[in-house]
Amino acid sequence: AYRKKVSECHPDKLAQQQVSPREHALAKDRLLHYQQAWELIKRHNTVR
Repeated sequence: AYRKKVSECHPDKLAQQQVSPREHALAKDRLLHYQQAWELIKRHNTVR
């Protein structure tokens, strides 16, 4: 699920789709949230 969501809002993919600057900024924000969530999950799973 993480990889699918990240691929949907990845900057390289968006550059090919010619999205508006606003859409690009929103996607960049979503990507940051996905990455932060993934780091929390990884941290939680390794601390056992």
